[in-house]
Amino acid sequence: MVPASVLGGVGRPAANDRVHLGVIGTGIRGKYLIGNLPPEGRVVALCDCHQGRMASTLRPGPSEPYAEPLQEFVRQDAQRCATYQDYRRMLDNPGLDAVIVATPDHHHALAAGLATDGPDPSVLRKWRGPGHVARPHLADWLQAMRTRGVPNAPAEVGHRSATVCHLANIARQLGRRLRWDPHAQQFLGDDEADALLSRPRRTGWDLPSSIKAAT
Repeated sequence: MVPASVLGGVGRPAANDRVHLGVIGTGIRGKYLIGNLPPEGRVVALCDCHQGRMASTLRPGPSEPYAEPLQEFVRQDAQRCATYQDYRRMLDNPGLDAVIVATPDHHHALAAGLATDGPDPSVLRKWRGPGHVARPHLADWLQAMRTRGVPNAPAEVGHRSATVCHLANIARQLGRRLRWDPHAQQFLGDDEADALLSRPRRTGWDLPSSIKAAT
């Protein structure tokens, strides 16, 4: 006898069609993305330094944000979901196919860098927008993993789009015009502006050397 959960059916992808996901950050954004995942995206690991946020994701009360969209996750996956307070430990989980990064902005770079650093990089996703917009983008992301195709929002496009925002903030902070080299990803002859491209990091939370070299 083979369980129906293995074979799949309408609205229930077969075992080999499921993508096992870890979610880093379980605040409103993380809950929102979990609640909008297509059926083939199955969350098997959560990570947040705040244990209360993970608890409210696994067992949301009726007044919790996105309690209703989380019900499918609670019914199918929450009881078997691993929890972590350090995403570096979560990324060691060999059962993960991909991760969703839903942390505050200052943790995105390291979490994303560690997830993609290696011979078989995890794919990651961060999406802002209403549910009816997020769902098709998440479905496209999962489809790209299965087919090894290009998603409709490639990492390179996201990186270049975010760069423009960072450059605008640095120019505003310095109150003057700046000249930018997109290939070297540095300002031209401007050490003061270059110093604002990153922030000092605590020991143990530094960017991997392979990522520093790439940037």
